[in-house]
Amino acid sequence: MISKPLVLVVGAGASYDQYKLPLGGELAAGIARDTGMNWDSDDVLIRGSRELLDDFFRPSSDSEAIIAAAKKLSYVIASTASIDDALYLLGEHPECVKVGKLCIMRAILMAEASSPLRVQSR
Repeated sequence: MISKPLVLVVGAGASYDQYKLPLGGELAAGIARDTGMNWDSDDVLIRGSRELLDDFFRPSSDSEAIIAAAKKLSYVIASTASIDDALYLLGEHPECVKVGKLCIMRAILMAEASSPLRVQSR
């Protein structure tokens, strides 16, 4: 029997089999895909996530800076092992870190919504 205080640190992999939450590589790939925004000559989004834009990047005075941060994040994720590594490398770019953290939150909430962890409405 354990008689002293105990702290258990459980990694993200512990929630994959049972709850179908994304692993690090899957999470990073999804965020890179969503944030790698590109438009054609008619201003139609041809790459990236329209839902991400609608969810987080509403038109504002700093929209261009936020989209630039998202694109930079997508580029850096491609050369790192995880989203955590990408955010560490972008530590001097707070707008990129903010976009990355919002994307992590969004991805986890979306995964939870379709997993056994979802909260059933009454």
